[in-house]
Amino acid sequence: MTSRTINTVGILTGATLACSAMAQTTIYTCNFDVPPYAAGTINAQQSWTTAQAGVIVAVPEMAIVTSGGPGAQAGNGFFSSTNGPNSSTSGRFAFQAADYPTTGTNGPLVQAIKTAEAGGASAIEFSAYITAPTPALSGTSNVNARHGMVLYAVDPTGANTFFKAAVGFQVRAFDRQVFVVQWLDAGQLGVPAPGGNYLINFTTPLLVEATGYTQIGCRWNRESGMPSIKVGAAEWTDVVATSTVGWTADEFDIVNTRGSATGGLNTVSTTAYMDSLTVAAAVPAYPQCTPAAGECDVAHAGGGCNIVSCCESVCNLNPLCCDVEWDQGCADTAITECGLFVYSCTNPGTPAGNCAIQPNVLSSLPVTLAYNTTSATTDGPPEVGCGSAQGDLQVHRDVWYRIQAPTDGNLIASNCVGGGFGGSGNFDSKIAAYDLGTDLAAFDPQLLPDLYIGCNEDCAEDAVTFTSTLNVSGIVAGHYYLVRLGGYQQQSGSGDLYIGVQPPPNPCDPANLIQGVAGVNVVTVDTLYGDLDFTGTGCDFPLGDEKIYNAKFISFTPTGSGVLEVENCTDTGTEVDSRFAVLTQCGVVASVIGCDDDGCTAGTAPYTSKLQVNVTANTTYYIAVGGFDDGQAGPFNVNIIPPAAPACPADLNQDGAVNGADLGLLLGAWGACPGCAADLNADGVVNGADLGLLLGSWGPC
Repeated sequence: MTSRTINTVGILTGATLACSAMAQTTIYTCNFDVPPYAAGTINAQQSWTTAQAGVIVAVPEMAIVTSGGPGAQAGNGFFSSTNGPNSSTSGRFAFQAADYPTTGTNGPLVQAIKTAEAGGASAIEFSAYITAPTPALSGTSNVNARHGMVLYAVDPTGANTFFKAAVGFQVRAFDRQVFVVQWLDAGQLGVPAPGGNYLINFTTPLLVEATGYTQIGCRWNRESGMPSIKVGAAEWTDVVATSTVGWTADEFDIVNTRGSATGGLNTVSTTAYMDSLTVAAAVPAYPQCTPAAGECDVAHAGGGCNIVSCCESVCNLNPLCCDVEWDQGCADTAITECGLFVYSCTNPGTPAGNCAIQPNVLSSLPVTLAYNTTSATTDGPPEVGCGSAQGDLQVHRDVWYRIQAPTDGNLIASNCVGGGFGGSGNFDSKIAAYDLGTDLAAFDPQLLPDLYIGCNEDCAEDAVTFTSTLNVSGIVAGHYYLVRLGGYQQQSGSGDLYIGVQPPPNPCDPANLIQGVAGVNVVTVDTLYGDLDFTGTGCDFPLGDEKIYNAKFISFTPTGSGVLEVENCTDTGTEVDSRFAVLTQCGVVASVIGCDDDGCTAGTAPYTSKLQVNVTANTTYYIAVGGFDDGQAGPFNVNIIPPAAPACPADLNQDGAVNGADLGLLLGAWGACPGCAADLNADGVVNGADLGLLLGSWGPC
């Protein structure tokens, strides 16, 4: 086994991660009991071996014991891990590896994981009980001696031959803090090739109990490449996603690692105890149910279908649909049991645009046109986003319009009475939209549920008839879109429909730029505003994509140099999940100097943010404010806490006195000069008012 470089990087803001839909099934346990294992040894029957620098050696510092420490967590045996004070008694790895001791054989723990992976396991999870290392201070304060467990995986395709991926934990001796061990590909978190083990901690430290055992769990989500960790009774917390989708287990380690600090290496040993190791896997009941299988509503050779939840439901009723063949009976059952959409249009031309396959084609935008849905039939799918009272998800008696977006921006379709777009209607309506992409020939109406991008049932301006305004952001120039107008609970009628694509407002336009003040600035959410994409800028948010949705800008010029803080920690509710960034140029993401997501709450509700950056006095900065996604309605109460202003602002050259030199600087800046140091009253103009303030401060500061 080769030695591994250990580095410490960053502090991540944690965020809870949804668990896999599949239940975890225990596939391996080890209690280190005597018997069957011999005290003082790592039993060969268990395939435990030890290594340092690739050489298999005996390591008495890592052994099964029956006494000492807190005793066994369960049974009579437990694992003792001692980290020695020098290179010959530290940096130890007790491990099970694939193809060890001979090619084609695996240790039982690794073999259990490999078997689960072959069965379609979407996640591998392991947990153990561990004590805080003792003594609490290893040699000198802040010496980073650590004890823990790590699972390694490799790319089965062979495309990544150097890297192993890891998920695991180590507990640091001097402060009981739990660090996540993660093996990162080159380029992630700025890690240069050839990479290394990285210890990642969180804004709010994860700690083991000072005495006794604490259970720590690690989960590797193979479908997303996302590792996560759980300490004690806390929630699962995600780490940093890696490109390990579909990788396979290769090795499992119990580790201890010598730390170092200014003043030398460890001078004393540390010991931690571990017990009750359990490995579980999220294995599907029917591995034939995968996105690569045939369509659920069509008979095909082989078992299973492509909608996993639907497939499992059908196979629970008839296992032959997975075990033998997905025949027409299975497809019929899927349509009924899963509510699958089957497209059907019986009368395309009456009225015009009655069916999605023959829509009204609009050649220019914006446009306001008359409509009448009274003789229309229904051919589109029910949409959860169109739901309302009585659980009515369908857009009934629908007519369709097709457009090609002339610009990026927002699609607006409205028959709202009083909505400001000139629309009208005499019935309770719904409007939905679908993105067809750029290839009309590829359009398949059967896929309408997958093409859905938005729906509105009731516009805010009409509480009488309940007409509609749909506003969908993220529209792409050149894409074709279907607009679908229909009714609630079989209602129909007539009126005028507005359809247009509006480019997003320029948030840096003086009319839209918010002039910030120290203290609370209320930022309302407007879905017409576009998203800021920080991909590739180094502004990496811990969860989701790298965008600030519906971003607006606050312009702020601090009067002092130092740390500027921006936060909305006092916001409450379910729609204040904010993201912030500070830029030196409005709208130019490459000028970002800091960003944050969830800094107030460390990844827990309501997911508010806090950001600190260093700023220079009398320099204008632009604070981007928006949501984690486009579902955040706000408003955001953005509190700006600037660095303290200089004690003597009239001392323009900062020589400790207000004198003729400062007077010369003020006169040289006379006139319009927003943000100038000489603009002492910050009204954007250097004039007599500022001269008066300077003369009033004359003399030593």
